[in-house]
Amino acid sequence: MTDDWPGELHVTHGRGFQRFTGWLDGFVVPNGVRLEFVDLGRRCDVHVVRGGRAVTVVADLALGWALVEDGIDDGELMALASALLARRSAVWAGNRTRAADESPLWAIAALVPSARWVTIG
Repeated sequence: MTDDWPGELHVTHGRGFQRFTGWLDGFVVPNGVRLEFVDLGRRCDVHVVRGGRAVTVVADLALGWALVEDGIDDGELMALASALLARRSAVWAGNRTRAADESPLWAIAALVPSARWVTIG
């Protein structure tokens, strides 16, 4: 069984971005789950793995939207990714003005036809 080891959370920050992680206070990673969170400020990626199942979410905090591969229907893993992104989004201090026009996710969505949009929070 994959749940016999403690959950793991790895946070990687882009060079020059704040390393404040107070937004993680009280967040519990379930046993057997590995979370990889890449924090690039406005842009964040989260990869959640449990056993042979995985979900990867690419998010734009300014836009309040994220991309996830369509066909991924793992409610538990998606809920963990969403919860982590919602916490990070709540403390994001960037400028949300003109966010939709500047979003790097539009280009990614155009390249990955199997991606679907989801909201953060």
